[in-house]
Amino acid sequence: MTVQQSALRCKDGDLAVVINDTIACRQNIGRVVQVRGPVRKLKQSGMQGWRIKPIHKRVWGVTELDGRNVKELVFWRSWVFHEDAWLMPIRPQPPEEVWQEAQEKIDRIVISMGAFVPMDVHISLPHESDQAMRPETAQATYDPLDQVLRDNPTLTREKAEEMADAFGF
Repeated sequence: MTVQQSALRCKDGDLAVVINDTIACRQNIGRVVQVRGPVRKLKQSGMQGWRIKPIHKRVWGVTELDGRNVKELVFWRSWVFHEDAWLMPIRPQPPEEVWQEAQEKIDRIVISMGAFVPMDVHISLPHESDQAMRPETAQATYDPLDQVLRDNPTLTREKAEEMADAFGF
């Protein structure tokens, strides 16, 4: 039986957190595993599941095919499976997407406060600027609120300070 990959949470090779398990194996919840395909329909639950291997060497709760609950170290050769629906994949976003989302959130907050957001605003990673790494280029008396007020002539100092507090600056 072929399983539609779009209906599954995990993909072959993913790392995933166990978010649910049987009562006898509840100590597995919160642990991280690597998943390996192909997906199979599991006899005990009737759900689709992946072959798994915990990333840490710890005793794992396993329900055998005959229904016995055992504790064992699990390796790929153990052929232990876990329900896809009970796994939460760990897929970090690329840094560019994280920064883009942060920039969009900042823009929405600033606009909601009535400030002007220039279209050329760009958040840089610290390593993108050589000057950011050199102490001799640091400005000891730089006031970021002055810069914001220059860039946004309709913004009052009071409103700029309120925004700075809201962002934790």
